[in-house]
Amino acid sequence: MKFSLFGFRFAPGYLLSYALVTAISCASSSKDDQTRDRIVAQTVFGTLQSQHFTPQQIDDAFSKKAFDAYLKNLDVNKRFLLQEDVDKLRQLELSIDDDLREGNFRLMRLAESLLAKRVEQVAGFYQDLLAKPFDFTANESIEFDYDKRRFAKDLPELKEEWRKYEKYQTLVQLVQKMQSGRKNKISTDSVRILLTPELEKQARESVGKSNKDFFKRMSQVNESDRLSEFINSITHLYDPHTDYFAPANKENFDIQLSGKLEGIGATLSQKDGFITVANVVAGSAAWRQGQLKVNDQILKVAQDKDEAVDVTDMRMDDAIKLIRGKKGTRVVLTVRKPEGTILEIPIVRDVVILEDTYARSTVLETENGKSLVGYISLPSFYVDFNRPDGRRCSNDVRDEIRRLKAAGVKSLVFDLRNNGGGSLPDVVRMVGFFIDKGPVVQVRSRTQGSSVMEDRDGGTLFDGPLVVMVNPLSASASEIFAAAVQDYRRGLILGSPHTFGKGTVQQIIDLDQVASYQYSAYKPLGSVKLTTQKFYRINGGATQLRGVASDVVAPDVYKYIKYGEKELDNALPWDQIEPADYKPITSYASAIDKAAANSRNRIGKSDYFAMAEKGALRMKTREEEQNFTLNIFQYVKEAQEAEADNKKMRQLGDALPKIKIKPLALDDEAASDTLATARRKKFNEEVSKDAYILEALRACQEM
Repeated sequence: MKFSLFGFRFAPGYLLSYALVTAISCASSSKDDQTRDRIVAQTVFGTLQSQHFTPQQIDDAFSKKAFDAYLKNLDVNKRFLLQEDVDKLRQLELSIDDDLREGNFRLMRLAESLLAKRVEQVAGFYQDLLAKPFDFTANESIEFDYDKRRFAKDLPELKEEWRKYEKYQTLVQLVQKMQSGRKNKISTDSVRILLTPELEKQARESVGKSNKDFFKRMSQVNESDRLSEFINSITHLYDPHTDYFAPANKENFDIQLSGKLEGIGATLSQKDGFITVANVVAGSAAWRQGQLKVNDQILKVAQDKDEAVDVTDMRMDDAIKLIRGKKGTRVVLTVRKPEGTILEIPIVRDVVILEDTYARSTVLETENGKSLVGYISLPSFYVDFNRPDGRRCSNDVRDEIRRLKAAGVKSLVFDLRNNGGGSLPDVVRMVGFFIDKGPVVQVRSRTQGSSVMEDRDGGTLFDGPLVVMVNPLSASASEIFAAAVQDYRRGLILGSPHTFGKGTVQQIIDLDQVASYQYSAYKPLGSVKLTTQKFYRINGGATQLRGVASDVVAPDVYKYIKYGEKELDNALPWDQIEPADYKPITSYASAIDKAAANSRNRIGKSDYFAMAEKGALRMKTREEEQNFTLNIFQYVKEAQEAEADNKKMRQLGDALPKIKIKPLALDDEAASDTLATARRKKFNEEVSKDAYILEALRACQEM
């Protein structure tokens, strides 16, 4: 049995008969000439070659790309290996294709040996670097951009790089200690008073403890971890969403999909050695706390009041173990915001509150008081696959639209910001609420060509003016909805310059069902997630890479951040196919064009959006530089400047007119639930103060 959760297709696995997998089935299963690692690698790449949307040519050119990817993952900040080590490894640069066919791991074994030697050497001198005070008045800096760094030529140069790294860690720790317990941020003037020898020593000692833990974890990396790192360096050459999951890692992935794990509710990624927030789950503890945002770098993790553990350069699995925890326990994350400010964020771990993940609506009053506008927030395109009569987003949105219409609403704001996707059938059905009938999205597979998914129900549920709100985190199903609305000219798209740009579908295959039964002694082997399909708009263009461009761009501080599918290595390309047979709706066109022009004019004159643009440019500069000062006065000055801009942004937001809310009547059951009433009140308050919803409301008023 198969089922579809948008962005992933799940199946019990396939019996394959392609070259590499066949080689496994025919090979001897004796432990003398066939190891588990060999079985895993050959099964993974046999599966990819036979099932992936774009199989690769496994040759020397492929080997060269695989070598560069593995080297980057092996020593993510060029902090251990010397140039002579890299030269030794490069002698095997063109052997990866041959080794994959033969099931050898010469490069991985040599890399393990060289890295272990350098880690031991660094572990032998890092404590000496922390034994004496650092001079934080010197004008030094440290570079974190992988491409701008180089491998040290010898041990003295490596030690000097580690001196700067230890100094940077101590600087971050020192500023945090200065700020601890102070309501106001420290200034360059207060640094002169607060910077004492005792405090500086405490900061070095904290860094020393974190490093001790770090090197202990590095010594505990097991064979399965090394193999996963090696294999995934290569699978990501197919595309960034193709991964091998060892059995333990597959369990983590299943937990993430189910949404049932107790914790903070954030999806993490790793970039240039930093644990980075990729997504904050709607309804989660982090989402409700409100301070943790996408692209925040997590520097440290503390359990309640315990000392924080530095997670820079930490393996993802180890960092997740520190962040994850039981409901009701408290974790404190030290994060660096994209503009450079560092913040401690306390979060009480909890399960996802399902009510906060469902569609919610309210009624907005236009500023002239003459009409009502409906507002619907949809955090995801959810569906309960386990129960035929379970909750699904299309039913909930249908019911919310009916309630809004009954309340006298004539136009609608549909908010898909931060909505990362979900059920494909539901988004097709939901587009049908706003059009008579017709194609919604095209799907193309490697072997079966393209097909069209249509809304076949005649008539519309809502035929008034429509504004769809998006941002860079609107992905997959959100992009299909926005693209269909735009292609039909049914409504106006307002938000970021473009949405995420993920136009691919992944399938998960259980490797135990792929490998021959002869290898039962080596199971479980894990699983592989691979890309099997692409999505296309009804106008023929892919949503891949380009996403959906907004009709009206409302700048926010993340406008220029490098985020989205196009920023991922080896993302599948944009392309186009023949358009589907559809006809744009002409009756809304002039109203959409007029509202869009007026909205752009307002945004161009707005002090609030001008400040958002300034903040976006600051973040862009900070992200591109990745060069951090080691001078404490310059460090604090930069933080002060960023905080001043943030404060100005908050003041401008406070000065905007608040949206008038006309609360919807709750049913008897909800009205008697004090927690539901409190959540509804909080939801309305947040909507009333949102500058972007205010602009969407104004655009609706003019359509």
